[in-house]
Amino acid sequence: MGGERAAVTIAGKQVQLVHVRGGRLTLGTVLDVKADCWGVTHSGDNVVVSYDKPPWLEVMSTDGRVLHRFKKSGATQTFKYPQFLTTSSDGFIYAADCGVHAIIRLNSSLHVLQTFSDQQLRRPFGLTSVNSDTLLVCSQDNNSIVHVNVNSGKVTTILGREDGIVDPYSLAYCQLQRKLFVCPSNINDSIQVYQID
Repeated sequence: MGGERAAVTIAGKQVQLVHVRGGRLTLGTVLDVKADCWGVTHSGDNVVVSYDKPPWLEVMSTDGRVLHRFKKSGATQTFKYPQFLTTSSDGFIYAADCGVHAIIRLNSSLHVLQTFSDQQLRRPFGLTSVNSDTLLVCSQDNNSIVHVNVNSGKVTTILGREDGIVDPYSLAYCQLQRKLFVCPSNINDSIQVYQID
């Protein structure tokens, strides 16, 4: 959530706010949510949470009030499994939906602005924003990490099975060290680290 704050989804229909100061982690407010939640990110000082049964997203204040909700029913579902979320430096929210094989761009009021889909984005899971125009995404079916330029819509595979990527589940990017940390969904409890230039 910027600065020294973060939000974490936990079992039991809750989101835990945490603070990190001087290398110490302290627990903040616990937000009760309506269902088992998957993804969590921020929109300014608010928390964005995703659910997959049924699929919807909410923007909540840090005291638990629902400010915006995206929930659509009918034959044309925008989301099926919006399990992973991230926020770019310019405030846009991105949801990786492995059910529709797409990355969906939303504004802070949860209006859908754009959808990115490509064969290289088969079953997208974890994603991270590198800057205002670049996302890195785990493509689980393709055993790859994919670069998405949100301005041009261009999708490019940057790491694959030949680089040791197998069943990528989540990832994080460290701007300072220019390193990418990838967690596979397999059983070896490891984190793979890649230098990104």
